Amino acid sequence: MKEQLAAWCEQYCGFEPRELSPEESKFVISVLMAERAKKPIPPDFKEEFLYKVVEKRAEFVGLRLTEHAVMFLSALCETPGEAVMAVYALRHRHGTELVTVFQLCGGLYAMGVPSAEESSRLWDAQKVDGVNLLDKVNPAEVF
Repeated sequence: MKEQLAAWCEQYCGFEPRELSPEESKFVISVLMAERAKKPIPPDFKEEFLYKVVEKRAEFVGLRLTEHAVMFLSALCETPGEAVMAVYALRHRHGTELVTVFQLCGGLYAMGVPSAEESSRLWDAQKVDGVNLLDKVNPAEVF
C-alpha cells in the first residue's frame, strides 16, 4: 500500500493547474503577507468546516502546517476530498518539516491549484477496488 500511495502522491504533485481568480490571488497574497508579519488569522476562520478538515487530517498523517498554511489550503480547496488529497500529497512531499504558505506558493501550488476536473480525476485515481486509498492507509505504515 505504501507504493500505491507514493505513486498516487506523485501523480497529485504533477496535477494540471488552473489559474487562480483575481480574488483568489489577492487572498493568497494577503495570507502570505499575514504569515510573514506573524499576524494571527481571524478566529472565526478556524471554525470553518474545511479549516477543521485540513487541520485534523494533517494532524492524523503527521503533516506540520502553519495555521496560515491551513487557512490557505482550506480556502482554495472546494471540497473535503480536495483538502484530504492535498494533505496526503504535502505529507509525501514535505515529510515532517513545518510547511508555510511561502513554501506552498513557491512549490506545489506555484502555478495554481487543481481544477474541478483534475480534482475529480485525482480522486478517482486514488481509489483501489472502489475504496478510497486515502481512508484505508495507516499513516504510521506509509510515511
